[in-house]
Amino acid sequence: VFGGTAVEPFPSTEVGVIESAPVIDGRLDETCWRGQPEITGFTRVGTNAAAACQTRVRLARNNAWLFLAFECADPRSGEIKSVQAERDGSVHRDESVEIFVSHGTDDRTYYHFILSAGNVQRDNRAEFGNRNIEWDAHWRSAVMIDTTGSVWTAELAIPLFLLTEKCGSDAWRFNVCRNK
Repeated sequence: VFGGTAVEPFPSTEVGVIESAPVIDGRLDETCWRGQPEITGFTRVGTNAAAACQTRVRLARNNAWLFLAFECADPRSGEIKSVQAERDGSVHRDESVEIFVSHGTDDRTYYHFILSAGNVQRDNRAEFGNRNIEWDAHWRSAVMIDTTGSVWTAELAIPLFLLTEKCGSDAWRFNVCRNK
């Protein structure tokens, strides 16, 4: 599931293996991002209508980390204000991106990461339908807002051991969305 709308069959993409990890600084100018497949075509939740401000996501990994790069179009990005400042607070209420990840075909366990345009993080883990909001992963992130008003970008690095600790699989399910 990508962009909030379920599609059958589920779209798939290969996550490129990179030699050199990106500097997690919110800038998407490293060579490792070039040529990586993009997840695009975000829609408004509950509809098939295209989101007014589109988002592009790129994925890459090395032996230790899963890297995500978000490019969030917004003609008024210079006006973005983040209200939530507390880690694990109501980050989703601000302009933010969300990633739901489950490993392999096991839908019983998933991880949920939220990052606001103010670089405030929230994460939790769910197992068998029970969310553990006290769970904290040690992941890295950075955000850059184009103050001229056209885009904001984010980079995330999630430790791979989180995604492989239960099954050791290289296949993951993702749901990537954006809150505007």
